[in-house]
Amino acid sequence: MSSRIIESTVADAPVEELWAFVRELDLAKIIPHIVSKSELIHGLADQIGSVRHVTFYDGTTWDVKLVELSDYAHLLTYELVTSEPPMVVSALVNTIKLQNITTTHQTFVEWRTDFSRDVSPAVLEDCRYKRRDMLVDLSRAVRIQNLFDYPMPTNVEELHKLPPPQYNKFVSDLDTVYRVCLPHDLTELAALMNGIKARYPRGIDPAQWTLVCRQLGFPKAMQGPFFQFLDLNKDGIITVQELTLRFLFNLGIDTDGVGSPTLCKTCFELLDLDKSKKISYAQLQDFAFFIALRQAIRSHKPVVLGEMAQAVDAQLKEFMRQAGAKDSLTIREFSTFWLE
Repeated sequence: MSSRIIESTVADAPVEELWAFVRELDLAKIIPHIVSKSELIHGLADQIGSVRHVTFYDGTTWDVKLVELSDYAHLLTYELVTSEPPMVVSALVNTIKLQNITTTHQTFVEWRTDFSRDVSPAVLEDCRYKRRDMLVDLSRAVRIQNLFDYPMPTNVEELHKLPPPQYNKFVSDLDTVYRVCLPHDLTELAALMNGIKARYPRGIDPAQWTLVCRQLGFPKAMQGPFFQFLDLNKDGIITVQELTLRFLFNLGIDTDGVGSPTLCKTCFELLDLDKSKKISYAQLQDFAFFIALRQAIRSHKPVVLGEMAQAVDAQLKEFMRQAGAKDSLTIREFSTFWLE
């Protein structure tokens, strides 16, 4: 070996928890949005010399052999045996090493890749970015690994029929996923949502939702029933507007912060996905509906979506009449609505 790439991150999990998560080298669990399958084809999971057949989402397959495992040092090493399509290097060895951060109970994660002498600069650079993506996926996966371990509700009515412990766990799990996987900065969230809108201008169907979940790092449990939960009008499409609103309120951007002019302006810019400097009545209707829905869910109030939508629509029409607005709001008019 002559060339080495080292990438690292800090994972928000104790070293013992993270080591238990990675030590069996189940890459479909460790980096679930990059690897689709990781099948043990020889030996035991934690046995030196065991081999796994790994399938990446891009169709690439690897056979990898575990060559070192240390519970004391929190270190494992695996080497590439075969790949399809063939790798353009003679040899490749990866090492994952964990170190405890005693002051914060977090873990320093190092992912080291060693190459044979025939590796090209292009392959090294490609590997560097892929390892960074893997570290991001690993850091998220360990924090959401035990979420949604129960049948998920497919609509708000089903949610309110859940026993209180399961109801609270669903809301808590959802908040955890959003806080782990989504940007906390609204400017970054706006850039993310604009990118999704550019890719899916007509909305997101169930097959596309699977791809969006992978992009965002959501757990696989959110790819099926959760689409139905988000699709409030049951037309088989989630609009980016609906998705943006859902993310906003589950990230805590709700009536708790309506007194902030800065938050109001940032929220307006995020909702104004087409950059027209106006929010349409339909967008405002969605916005107000999600505020009401968020408040109802948080307070465990029974929800009848049709009745809620009618009440919201009546309130909005009265506000638009008093504001003298027709079919859209400027930032100034939105600020008045925000404060009310």
